Parts: sequence; structure tokens; C-alpha cells
Amino acid sequence: MENGIIDFVMVNSKYQGNGYGRETMKFAINKCIERGYDSIVLGVVKWNQKAFKLYKSLGFEKIEETQFLRQFMDKE
Repeated sequence: MENGIIDFVMVNSKYQGNGYGRETMKFAINKCIERGYDSIVLGVVKWNQKAFKLYKSLGFEKIEETQFLRQFMDKE
């Protein structure tokens, strides 16, 4: 089983709410389908409820929740 991956889809905040995210996702989903992927995987950060709602409306289901930490280091 080969998964298509959609990652780092973003819409500038001043253009959100105009359907650009939905159209971009539909384009990406169709590309994955054209390439013959069995399923499509994407990620969304927990606090981004707008994106989560959009993905759910496009038929995605939450299958796993992962937690990760990022460490920022000072540049010296």
C-alpha cells in the first residue's frame, strides 16, 4: 500500500475564508489520485481547528495523534 502525502499547505491569513485552501487541497488530492496512491496522509497541528475542519469536510479522518517537541537554540 502506497500513501500519497500532502504537507505544508498554507494560505496567507488575509486570503483565508475565500476557498483557496479548499481548492488547493482538491488539486493536491486529485494529483494523488492520478498517481495511483491507495490513500492520502496529511498532518495538521492540534491548534489549527480551521484546517482540521476543512480536512474533515473533504473526507479525511483522524487516525493518529502524535506529539513532538521542537528545541530552539540561540545563535552565538
